[in-house]
Formats: sequence, C-alpha cells, structure tokens
Amino acid sequence: MELEDELHTYESNMFYYRSPSFEPRISSNSFYQSNLDFWIDKIIKIEDKINNYKKEIKNYNKFIEKLITKEKILFESYYIKELPNKECMKEAGTTQYMFYYYMDKILIKYYNNV
Repeated sequence: MELEDELHTYESNMFYYRSPSFEPRISSNSFYQSNLDFWIDKIIKIEDKINNYKKEIKNYNKFIEKLITKEKILFESYYIKELPNKECMKEAGTTQYMFYYYMDKILIKYYNNV
C-alpha cells in the first residue's frame, strides 16, 4: 500500500507540476528536460516496483498451492517463523527423517516453480 500511496502522490505532483510548491530542485547538469519528465520518471519507477511485487506475490501463491499440508506447515514454521528444526518437527508432527524428506520436496518444488 505504501508504494501505491507514493504512486498517487507522484501522479498528483505530475498533474500540478507547474505549481511552485511541487517543483523539484533540478540542477543545471540534470538529465531531465523538464519538471514533467522528472515526475514521469518517478511514476514509472514506482509502477515497476509495484508490478515486480505483484509478480513475486503471484509466484509465491502458485508455489504454496503446490505444497501438501505437511509441507505447508514445515515451510511456514521453518522459513517464515524461523523456528529450529525440532520445533518445526513438533508443529508438523514428523520424525527427523520425514522432516528432511519434506524439506527436500519443498526445495524441489521451489526450484521447479522458479
């Protein structure tokens, strides 16, 4: 949401770019041709960031859908909560052997997803 707020601010600034209060301080050696170019550049950069984050979220959700229940529990406890191995095994109700078996399967699914 922060990036979308920032994008909205830049779009507003671009719309009112002739107003003295919104004019950026551009030095004489700047590569911007005008103040409008400055705001357009800012908008493009923020839109690119937003699109990249949306793409990452989509890939993450696609990856999570491929995991079975035990793998989801282990993925969440190990990678997101960053719990020690024994705590992860407790949460998932697995043995040490099965813990490493599921972790290998998670990594294989991750690298196949990328």
